Amino acid sequence: MRLVHDPGGSRQEAIPPLFEEALQALQTLGVIREAQTECATLTGGSESALVVVGRPGRRELVIKSSPVEGRVAAEAAYLRVYGRSRLLARVRHVDPKGRYYAYDYLSGERLPQRCPDVDKAATLAALARDLFNRYRPFGAIARKLGGMNNSAALAWQPGWLASVPKQRQRFGEYLPREGEALALELAAASLRRVPAQAGWLLHGDPGPHNFLFGGGRLTGVIDPTVRVGEPIYDLARAFAAWPGDFSLETLLPAVEALETWRTPSRRALIEAVLPPLYGQVIACLWHQPEDLPGYQDGWDYWTRLLAAA
Repeated sequence: MRLVHDPGGSRQEAIPPLFEEALQALQTLGVIREAQTECATLTGGSESALVVVGRPGRRELVIKSSPVEGRVAAEAAYLRVYGRSRLLARVRHVDPKGRYYAYDYLSGERLPQRCPDVDKAATLAALARDLFNRYRPFGAIARKLGGMNNSAALAWQPGWLASVPKQRQRFGEYLPREGEALALELAAASLRRVPAQAGWLLHGDPGPHNFLFGGGRLTGVIDPTVRVGEPIYDLARAFAAWPGDFSLETLLPAVEALETWRTPSRRALIEAVLPPLYGQVIACLWHQPEDLPGYQDGWDYWTRLLAAA
């Protein structure tokens, strides 16, 4: 097997021992075939490493590792449970020790965060139809998740509630006045309304940074950070993570397409959007501070909707 840094180049570079072990195991299992002779490193997140395997000029399989305990099992479980979605990769093998897993390579292009040439409303509606509508309550699929059966540990609200106040000292002057109290109140209320044991298995981090596109159309969703909650949380996260248009009209087609969560009222929808939106205000201060004015306007817009509901 030819190890290269760039699948299109000739520069050879050693890969970590774990991936050497994974390659050998996958070859023994027949997951990697004789014709798949090239292996290249890919850029992953801060807590993961990736290698892609394929034929010359053709990527076919990804091997992903993570040092975070339980991360590999959680990601693989999410992909397997919702594997019939056209937007998710098929899992081919999970390391019994939970260090890595292998899945089919998804073709598509990762676009800039703003995705200027992509229809946001249509993309969100496609997410609802083709992925979020497959979501199932955690309890109904717990046996399929192996050791990943602690819904309370996966609930999005506790960690979120603990992390938001920590940002005050660093970003307090830029955050919406009285926004923290409202966001925390609504996040806590969502956990009381739907306790973790009654929640659904979620992607946890859907957004343009984890979307793949082809011809302006959504072709894949990658890198789940598995959480438990209501399906509207994933939709609200996707909406909030996409800067530039925070109008209710942009979100409504996806809400109408979302069959796994029916809004009991306009107010309930607004309350579901506000915590993820506030969290994205903080995220943009970390990663894209140039988008802050748009997020501040978006927050003001949604709080006005809440006041009028």
